[in-house]
Amino acid sequence: MATAIVLLIQPGDHLGVSGENPFRTRVYYDDADMAAFTLRGLNANLGRKPGPVEPNIDPEIIGAFDENLRLDLHPPRLDRYFLEYPHAALFLFRGVMAVIPVQGTWPSTVLDFHYANIIFYKPQTEDTRRMWRTFRQAARVFLLMNVAALMVMIFVLIRGLGPQGEWAGPAWLLVLPASLYFTMSRFDGLPSLFVILGLAAAVRKWPITSGACLGFATALKLYPLVIAPLIWRYMTTDMRTGVKWALCFLAPLAATFGVGIAMDGLEGAKAPFVFQLSRPLEPGWVLYGRVLPVELAKSSLARLGILAAVSLVMFATRPKTLDSLLRRCAIVLIVFASLQQFFSPQWLLWFVPLLVPLARKSWVLLILLVVFDLLIYSSFPVVFDQQAELPETKEVLIYSRGILMFALLLWLAWGEVRVGFARWWVGPPRR
Repeated sequence: MATAIVLLIQPGDHLGVSGENPFRTRVYYDDADMAAFTLRGLNANLGRKPGPVEPNIDPEIIGAFDENLRLDLHPPRLDRYFLEYPHAALFLFRGVMAVIPVQGTWPSTVLDFHYANIIFYKPQTEDTRRMWRTFRQAARVFLLMNVAALMVMIFVLIRGLGPQGEWAGPAWLLVLPASLYFTMSRFDGLPSLFVILGLAAAVRKWPITSGACLGFATALKLYPLVIAPLIWRYMTTDMRTGVKWALCFLAPLAATFGVGIAMDGLEGAKAPFVFQLSRPLEPGWVLYGRVLPVELAKSSLARLGILAAVSLVMFATRPKTLDSLLRRCAIVLIVFASLQQFFSPQWLLWFVPLLVPLARKSWVLLILLVVFDLLIYSSFPVVFDQQAELPETKEVLIYSRGILMFALLLWLAWGEVRVGFARWWVGPPRR
């Protein structure tokens, strides 16, 4: 129903919102990443190669963009186009752009400028209307793909990750406002689905399927890399199983990176990683300077050390149950998200699906997840676009987010400590 409403209120000839009440703001949907997906796929299908370049213009400076299109005067195309997504994601974007009708002339002003300009621009000529209809068609295809991935994930979680329906959880948590909004507007739902499928395979002791699913998830978006060792630890009951899982995990990564090198050279294949690993501090909505010290943001070595220490503690002993594995994976992902130098609210799609099975028997966790979802949605998009008028509200939301993430960490850590203490108290089984 929500998807149908969003498709109904979207304008057909441009991106962004219609500008008519009550659909004047982006509280219903956000086309920002959709514009980026489309531009990357188009550039690649035109035979261009990605590289370590920034978009040609700052998103705030849109006058030159409008003027270029009005006068049909455009700068030369850059030698390479900007790409921030791994090649596995780029293959998906290219596939979508290869099957939908692509209309228009696609000058450098469109292909090389910042994608924010695409969202704010209202077509004035027949050529621009054709191009922006292509943008809207692509955005709708991406939205439907994301919703389809969400439906599959909900089905798996309702059925349960275990072969007999064990670990079924309240999957309705994934259709709360923030989770649904970012599923439709971002890209993180698809790798999250592969993580869930990999965990379901791990419970069934299918190392090939589990490793391959985690490998595909990591090829699409790198975040599963930080929990892959924990899932490998859970799966590895013997050397042969561990080797199978590791090889199947590495295969999609090697294949997509290798194809990326073959198509775009080493510079093009590594461009997204260079960009993501060198992003500067974006102080607007991060926890640094509020919940976390600013000095920590300035030291990548310190942040890496904290993440490594937490990961090693979680890795030290083999998780005996899926509950334990889910808790440990969520702890690592929450720490990883908290330490980032920029705010991407769609990160909740990384760890909330892992917590759905745990919420089946904890009303405390259930309440925390509902409040967290509503808090994230209140932060973005509700207050984000009005932060200049609501500075105090913005700060309250940032502090509240930090407190809630810390509360989630405490709940998860207590679950691990409690289980470990119970095993120590009871002692090993008598023979």
